[in-house]
Amino acid sequence: MLSSSWVSWSLSKTIAENWHERVGPYAALEQKYPDSLLMVWRSFSAEAATVGDAEILDVPAGSPLLVREGLTSDLAGEPILRTRRRARGDRFTFVLRYPRPDEGCQLTPATIVSTGDGDMRAEPSAN
Repeated sequence: MLSSSWVSWSLSKTIAENWHERVGPYAALEQKYPDSLLMVWRSFSAEAATVGDAEILDVPAGSPLLVREGLTSDLAGEPILRTRRRARGDRFTFVLRYPRPDEGCQLTPATIVSTGDGDMRAEPSAN
């Protein structure tokens, strides 16, 4: 997976101090500011790999990539993190779990983790 992130300059030190290559900038911010981040939006699309993407992701240029973009804000609604991720189309899976009618609408917190071979998966969060 290839990720690009933009963050406010005032938070760059927080990310640097809490950085771990397997969790990325969102988790680094969340460690410092628990319960203070809001996912404003996320989008999913497909696009062809550029020459640069293809080299990094080890696919031919023009190969299909899954693109996930998003914006995160603080509780006041101030944007603090913009992320764009590109993943090989042959190594990405989405799983949507729908509640039964008697369960109502409940959100289950999940954490995105690296599988160690460049792929990612979602695991239920402990809280």
